[in-house]
Amino acid sequence: MRIAKGPRPLSVRLFALAFLIAALAAFAENISDLELAQFNWTVRAPWFAWDRDWTIIASSAELSIAMIPVCWIYVLGSGTARWVVLAFGLVKLLSFQPLLEVWLIAGPINPLWVIEPGLILFALAMLFTPATRSWLDRRDEPDETVFE
Repeated sequence: MRIAKGPRPLSVRLFALAFLIAALAAFAENISDLELAQFNWTVRAPWFAWDRDWTIIASSAELSIAMIPVCWIYVLGSGTARWVVLAFGLVKLLSFQPLLEVWLIAGPINPLWVIEPGLILFALAMLFTPATRSWLDRRDEPDETVFE
């Protein structure tokens, strides 16, 4: 794998920025309310004995894992990664379904709760702009300097 050369299109930079902000927002939310984060991790993985330490470790790991798509797209310029990121991004968006149900039943929710899913949706949309597609497709062409 090679690091992508040349300037990134605006849509690629916006993808990376939106994805990073969404990951940092989720991490900040988890760290600022460890009891709620611990409850959420317990719901996700009830077979594990969650405590404050494991909640911090899992939240940190989630932040680190969120950096992988940014590296794939922004640093390496991988066109294949666009589809993998889309699949995992859609799975992550499905995890916000209970939030939508609460909003529909209980009425107004905290506006900060929609920042993360909104940024993820925006980041995924940026992966499919013509500029991003063109830049990622160009990365798949053979490097002419290799044959000299």
